[in-house]
Amino acid sequence: MSGEAQKKYEELKSKIEKTVNPYITLRIPIPEEADKKEFFDLEKDQEFIEHVKDEAVKWVNNRRKPGKR
Repeated sequence: MSGEAQKKYEELKSKIEKTVNPYITLRIPIPEEADKKEFFDLEKDQEFIEHVKDEAVKWVNNRRKPGKR
């Protein structure tokens, strides 16, 4: 598969995944004090992902309260 075809395939795959199982993608800069490998490993760490999801729900719920916007 050519580079261009691979790129189009990945874009289509991402759109389908977001339709079936909606998600957001965040870009988090690596903190200076963080170990680069350990930081990148968080991307696949299910416990970390669950923690971030819980925090996101708390954030959204707090924003819904009057006076928080």
